[in-house]
Amino acid sequence: MLTLVLSLSVCLCGASIAIADDEKPAETGFEGWDSEKPAEAGAAKSEEKPAEKPAEKPKAPEVGAGANAPGSHPNIVPSVSTQYGALTILGVFQTLFDNNIILKNAPTDTHYTKMSFDFQRARIILKGHLVSENLTYFFQGDARNMLSFALDMFVGYKFADSGLSFRVGRFVPEFGYMMPRNTADLAAINYPLYITNARFAVWRQIGIEAMYQKDALQLRLGVFNGLLYDQLNINPSDVYMQMGTVTIGATDYTNYSDNNKMKDFLLRVSYKPSKELSLDFSGWFGFPVNFNDADSNDFVFMGGPGFEYNNGKMHLIGEVMFRAIKYGEDNADPGSVTSLGAWLHGGYRLTDVIEGILRLDLSDPVIGKDRNDMLMRVTTGAHFWLEEKHFRILTNLFVDIPVEGENRQIPMGIQVQFAALW
Repeated sequence: MLTLVLSLSVCLCGASIAIADDEKPAETGFEGWDSEKPAEAGAAKSEEKPAEKPAEKPKAPEVGAGANAPGSHPNIVPSVSTQYGALTILGVFQTLFDNNIILKNAPTDTHYTKMSFDFQRARIILKGHLVSENLTYFFQGDARNMLSFALDMFVGYKFADSGLSFRVGRFVPEFGYMMPRNTADLAAINYPLYITNARFAVWRQIGIEAMYQKDALQLRLGVFNGLLYDQLNINPSDVYMQMGTVTIGATDYTNYSDNNKMKDFLLRVSYKPSKELSLDFSGWFGFPVNFNDADSNDFVFMGGPGFEYNNGKMHLIGEVMFRAIKYGEDNADPGSVTSLGAWLHGGYRLTDVIEGILRLDLSDPVIGKDRNDMLMRVTTGAHFWLEEKHFRILTNLFVDIPVEGENRQIPMGIQVQFAALW
């Protein structure tokens, strides 16, 4: 059986009004907007042609942990400053047009399954610093997140020039490359397949993450409430996207607090031998409460190595991730579950405007038990950087290939994404 899925996604993203710190306490207002000064007595007011703003230079590519975080792109709107701190306002707006076509064995079986506009994201981001640049804050909300609006909220502190900093609150931990990044900086339109198909994402967590930077070495340690691993009943994205209590079936899941004393732990090690290359290891150690025995905890490990290289013309990134879930002993113990995910992405700037990309994905949610779940994906396309990060058009073609199984279906999709950051 052959299945062809054609999908067209249209995405509008926005970002940034910034409020920068002003070293002169007496001067406040909008940085970059000079108020008109009255002409001196007897002096003729001259009419000068305003100087033309020089073209924006592309920002040097970021790689590795912390790269392309939400709100990290350069702002284009004049900023406001006061002696008390700074504020940056950004927006991300995305709309998806989805067109799916299913082609079955016989030509007469061709039919359309979907053609619609889908509202994806309407996000507002507030970030900046208070009193000094060492004390920072971040908030992100999404109008599509109807239950709570709030997504991320945390404060951070940097200990001067010691290389030590931390953040505490609700945010996406630095596990893997793509989940912590701005949704407009995923290197392709979609997340890598292992995040969604094999459920390797840690989603948004409440906790604390500390970072130590020493020359080329970066170490991150985190402690969080952790994920739930009742795989038979819940999808983690259903619980951790919303901020509050989510009812699934007859069970309430509360994600702004924890249901047991044990916590989950993050370990992230990054080494950058050059500004273009980052070598990384991500590790997640989870101890969720067992759903059938409140006195015991399950054990979860997720992690693996990865690398990212970006010199502004060529972009290479890849990861290999492994997960093992050991359920606590109880009458309904399903035994251990092991999963595997891997992906490799390559992009090349053919010109200053056009980038060609190719991505290979592999995910196996349950190794060795159900081969029907093992999936490979090939993604290719062209990205048009019309105004660098401020306006891009991304076109992707992907093909999903199940490794085994009867009556295999091979979905195909064509996506076009418009992304504008302000």
